[in-house]
Formats: sequence, structure tokens, C-alpha cells
Amino acid sequence: MMTDEQQGKVIAQLTNTVVKLEVVAERHQSERLYHIRRTNIMVRLVSIFLTMLAMVNVYYLTVFSTDMFAIVDTIQELDGKVVMISSNMVNITETMASFDGYMDTMPAVSDATRSIAERMPRFGSAMGDIMVSMQQVDLDMKGVNGSMNLMNRHFFTITNNIEVMGTNVGQFAKPMGMLNRFLP
Repeated sequence: MMTDEQQGKVIAQLTNTVVKLEVVAERHQSERLYHIRRTNIMVRLVSIFLTMLAMVNVYYLTVFSTDMFAIVDTIQELDGKVVMISSNMVNITETMASFDGYMDTMPAVSDATRSIAERMPRFGSAMGDIMVSMQQVDLDMKGVNGSMNLMNRHFFTITNNIEVMGTNVGQFAKPMGMLNRFLP
């Protein structure tokens, strides 16, 4: 058995230890609350930042979608204009072919010129120059006709490529258009 004095010492030590434990526990609790408050503030700040970032992203997505539809419209307009130019090129080619047909009748004119040159010696040199010039014009017109046919083929290729571009951009823009329902 313990004496009263020993019991008093043990109780004093226990009281002292309990007081120290309470102080340490209170300090740890206040540190924990401090860190919880800091964590809550950081979570709120990050949430606000992410919300602002989401709003900016939605805005840019809206602008991007609008721009994509404008590109599709421009490509469709370009396609219509290229088709119109292509039809004009076909008309020019047909006109050049008709003109080339007229040029094919020129050898008969050069024969007649040769005949005139034989009958009228003083016009001989001038008529010879005209005959050479007419042959050169005939050759040049055949070259122009070939070039027009080549341009016609190139415009056909351009028209097809623009149609493919319009289709591809339209396919790319479709998902953006579907998001417009969700955007403000």
C-alpha cells in the first residue's frame, strides 16, 4: 500500500501529465484546424479558377464553332463561283473551237491570196506576208485552244477539290454545331 504522500505525488504527476497532454492535444487540434482552413481556402480558389477556365473554354468553343460554320459557308460560296467560272471556261473553249474552225478555212483564203499575188505582182510581197501571218495565227489559235482545254481540266480538278474540302470542313464542324445546344 501507498502512503498518502506517495499517492499525492502520483496524483500530482498524473495531473501534470494530463495537463501536458491537454496542452499538446489543444496545440495539435489548433494546427489541424489551421491546415483544414488553408486547405479549404485553396480548394475554393482552385474551384473558382477552374470555373473561370471552363467559362473561357466555352466562349472559345462557341467562337470556334461559329468560325467553322463561316468557313463552311465560304467554301460553299467558293464552290459555286468555281462552278460558274468552269461553265464560263467551257463557253470560252467552245468559242475558241468555233474560232479554230473558222481558222481552218484560212488555207482557202491563203490560196486565194496566192492567186491574187500571181495576178498582181505589185501586191505579191504584202500578200505573202499576210499568208505567213495567217498561218502563224492558225498555229497560235491551235495553241490557245489546247491551253483552254488544259485550263478547263484544271478548273474541273479545282471544283472537285473544293467540294471535298467543303465536305471535310463540314464533317469537322458538325460536332461543334452539336455543342451549340449546350453553350450559352
